[in-house]
Amino acid sequence: MPYKNFGNEVLTSSDVNNYLMRQAVIRVANGTELDAIPTPVAGMMATRADNGITYRHNGSSWVRMMFNTGAMIQAGTVSTSNIPAGTSAWTDVATVTFATPFSSAPTVVLTNYQSFAGADPVMLAMTSISTTSFGIQAKCASSKSAQLVHWIATARTQ
Repeated sequence: MPYKNFGNEVLTSSDVNNYLMRQAVIRVANGTELDAIPTPVAGMMATRADNGITYRHNGSSWVRMMFNTGAMIQAGTVSTSNIPAGTSAWTDVATVTFATPFSSAPTVVLTNYQSFAGADPVMLAMTSISTTSFGIQAKCASSKSAQLVHWIATARTQ
């Protein structure tokens, strides 16, 4: 893969196409855009927005990234429905379906992209984690608009 250390010089379109694009993780919308990347080289990486999976080019094709253990990882962002007021009842606000099923229920971690500090935080919980999907519940003292929730799911290796 071409490599260049950039110094005090003008960044040309040729440098962007020949060096910078090949030294960054590229974000594409879907598989069609991934396959349309001109002249990919071995080691190039791209993340698809439609499934949140990062791929690495092996010199001839795009291959899904895996941990050295062979464990699969998937990640994404989901927008919840509006969260009604109420401090004691959990409300179903989103369901995430994995782009590729896991062989057993994965470990899932959630992060609320929009945080509310103080006495009125949005609390999140997962429900019904399976090989194909999981649910998200939320509760808050006052009603909130839809929240962006980042998630990452990792295959269990033990």
